[in-house]
Amino acid sequence: MTFFQNFKIFFLDKNEKIFYNFISKIFQKQKFNNNSIVLVENVNNRIHHIPYIYLIHNLVKKYSSKVCLYSPNQSVEIKRIIYNFLLIIKKPFFTKIISNLFKSEIVINHVNYVDYKKKNLILKKIKNKNDFYNLKIFNIHFGDLLYDHYLKKFRVPTVNVQNKHFKKYMENSLENIFFWYSYFKKNKIKSLIVSHAVYWNGIPARIAISKNIPVYALDINNAFYLSKKINIPYKKFINYKKNFQKYSNKDKIKFRKLSDRRLKLRMSGRIGVDMSYSTKSAWRKTNSKKNILTNKKKIKILISAHCFFDSPNGMGKNLFVDFYEWIKFLGKISHETDYIWYIKTHPDFLPGNKEIIKELTSYFKNIKILPSHTSHHNIIDSGINFVLTVYGTVALEYAYNNIPVINASINNPHINYNYNIHPKTIKDYKKIIKNLTNIKIKINKNEILENYYLHNLKKENNIYFNNTSAFNEKFSGIFHSLESDLYQYCMTDFTDKNHNKIIKMINNFVNSKKYSLEI
Repeated sequence: MTFFQNFKIFFLDKNEKIFYNFISKIFQKQKFNNNSIVLVENVNNRIHHIPYIYLIHNLVKKYSSKVCLYSPNQSVEIKRIIYNFLLIIKKPFFTKIISNLFKSEIVINHVNYVDYKKKNLILKKIKNKNDFYNLKIFNIHFGDLLYDHYLKKFRVPTVNVQNKHFKKYMENSLENIFFWYSYFKKNKIKSLIVSHAVYWNGIPARIAISKNIPVYALDINNAFYLSKKINIPYKKFINYKKNFQKYSNKDKIKFRKLSDRRLKLRMSGRIGVDMSYSTKSAWRKTNSKKNILTNKKKIKILISAHCFFDSPNGMGKNLFVDFYEWIKFLGKISHETDYIWYIKTHPDFLPGNKEIIKELTSYFKNIKILPSHTSHHNIIDSGINFVLTVYGTVALEYAYNNIPVINASINNPHINYNYNIHPKTIKDYKKIIKNLTNIKIKINKNEILENYYLHNLKKENNIYFNNTSAFNEKFSGIFHSLESDLYQYCMTDFTDKNHNKIIKMINNFVNSKKYSLEI
């Protein structure tokens, strides 16, 4: 976001003004108790606004609490200081709505007191990146959150604890943790709503979970209850196989056929098929018959690179602390094998990724870089034998094309199925890769289609519209950059019947304490 875009939210457009009046009429103001708080992350992304309003309405009614809105990424930068000041005197759209519907306050993260002795003791414990990743404070694991936030903030592929930025970053991180730990200790928090549970966003969530305070993460298509059992959203994949068995045989056949059509469409080169974040296709059709891989009769391996900065631990612990360490490990193995090795990024890679791969492969001469625009069709037609990923979509896509894939994480969307190989330890991972001639894997296409349906097509959790299909058709692919015409759509779609149904479903979900909202 540019400087201007950050502050654009303080000025309401026509749709926002109309929707503000509309939403004020359909929700009754709730009684509240000043002694208890429903803590809510203040979100600007419109994909969260409708679900947030319904859930806040439920929790305020349930606990008779006031609402406290907060921003998760506080800093002492001048831009953030100005932003916080405006947040109080000139509320942005979402803040205005919440303030109007419920008794609400703004929480400004500031550290009045820092336990310097404790801070220095923590810093002394961090000797290397593994110490950093495994870091616990107040007996709560924060290391993975701080690790991923560091990669994103500094746009680096891995962590160097000796780096000049690291100590200052850790001091800011610890101040953030101390503030929230103190805040939860001093206030009667009844519940917490977050947009994400990664990076610094996840700090209040981890503290709340440690105190058995209900935490919810939600957007327009999903709602999750986070607890000590599962403290990360979007891990429904751990029950995919069991959940698919609940469907009738007729539905199973229908869903598999739908998955097959969508996968074929994705592989036709269509951009963004069930991947709203994608701007370029990795499966573009090409008329080239050129063999882009070597003709040597050796095993050929493709390393499908991930974005180095994009929350490598967002779905849980992997075999490696980050994607850089994963590729470095494979680079070393490449010199211990007689395979032909290739590596490729996705065509819409973020700036910086290509340079990191060039730097890495300069140490490992056995790995050849394929151009990022190279089509997977060309790679398959040229005779690739195995694909390596941590948890990427290629795990399903290449399996669909009968190519064996080895994942470097058991926290991957395909873990319920046997069409991939899922080593549980680095030792097993190395053993498997060094003995690929002995690998025999039977790929069941029905499993692939089941997995694809549950992970990409099942949109039943969107309970907010009468016609979910029409909503997804209109807005799918732009969920993270929705314009205010979303509010216009909400008003057109609204009925009292559906409004009451949503309230009832949210209430049932909150009372059930189930991990995810399922219809």
